[in-house]
Amino acid sequence: MGLKSIRERSIRSWLTIFGIVISIAVILTLLSLSAGVTYAVEEMFDEFGRNRIFVISGGGMQEMMGGSFQNGISKKDIEAIESLPQFRFVVPAVAIQAQKVEYGGTELYLMVQAFPSDNADMVNEEYNMNEYVIEGRPFQEDERGVVVLGYKVAKNTDDFFGKPIALKNSIYVNDRKFRVIGVIKEFGSPDDNSIMIPLEDAEEILDLGGQYTMVDAIVKDGVDIDVAEERLVRLLERRKGEDTFTVMTPDSIIRQFNDMIFLVQGFLLAIASISLIVGAVGIANNMFTSVLEREKEIGIMKSVGATNHDILQIFLIESGLIGFFGGLAGVILGSVLSLIIGEIAAAMGYAMLKILISPINVIGVLAFAFFVGMISGLIPAWSASRKKIIDTLREH
Repeated sequence: MGLKSIRERSIRSWLTIFGIVISIAVILTLLSLSAGVTYAVEEMFDEFGRNRIFVISGGGMQEMMGGSFQNGISKKDIEAIESLPQFRFVVPAVAIQAQKVEYGGTELYLMVQAFPSDNADMVNEEYNMNEYVIEGRPFQEDERGVVVLGYKVAKNTDDFFGKPIALKNSIYVNDRKFRVIGVIKEFGSPDDNSIMIPLEDAEEILDLGGQYTMVDAIVKDGVDIDVAEERLVRLLERRKGEDTFTVMTPDSIIRQFNDMIFLVQGFLLAIASISLIVGAVGIANNMFTSVLEREKEIGIMKSVGATNHDILQIFLIESGLIGFFGGLAGVILGSVLSLIIGEIAAAMGYAMLKILISPINVIGVLAFAFFVGMISGLIPAWSASRKKIIDTLREH
């Protein structure tokens, strides 16, 4: 009976659920995007391993990327970290934005990353460099004057140097000549737009002053990472004082991403809720109109034995189905929007963002849409169930 009533009033029903369609589409899109971002971050750390602790100099990632060394991590700090029994390997590193890189007469300012080559074999193993370098090779032991290029720097000619950079070509970093020995695969992240040089060269051309922007401390197998983190923090607080460094683990980074996503979701869902309220009011209005139009039908049903509960169920199910069909249209629209956003992100170089349209999320939003429809139709359905037989038949 609910489906029959909706078919008879199809145009009015679809106009009624427009707000539901928009809100459900936004909700599903947000869920798909957030699931994709979380998956990408977790996949990245699963590849590199979660048994590591990152120490960032000074004010954290922004200061590190800006190349500020006021509170950098010194060589003596690194030696102290290496002395802790919880760690099996400590990798100092540098990542600095806006360094002059020249090739073929074109100058650009790119991010320069630097890792040590004096223990290149261990670094290559820990960072899976032999797998990620798709052309050429990574650094060898004690190698100097060489560079490994991010994928877009080497291949994306229009946005970078106007032509591809081949192996054995030379580029200049802050006027120092480097020979290209490798190209890293495309990650869909800022790494694609950067270059990598030996840390020993970076100490000379970037004026580091014996300071580094980041340390990756790899925890020994079987050691509790929380215990290792606590020991590391106490050590650095004694050596450097509080608020001069930031310590992060893969799990803490993932939590920060999730917290950020949660805040963005909350803001956008608050906007989507306005559309949801409009749709709910529209369903309620449609159901009130439907009750008035079907008073005779209600009277006939009651005269042949339908109870108040039966009438209440009929109208509640009908309003729930209106919400469900709005949710179904919203799922289709939201899925299309999510896939379009994924394609746009990939085209802009963020291929690491995977769009995940979970069946659980789809079922969840459909159930939510049905529930909203039923709640919206509750008062009209209650009104219909309280109609008296004699009044409805006498009026018609």
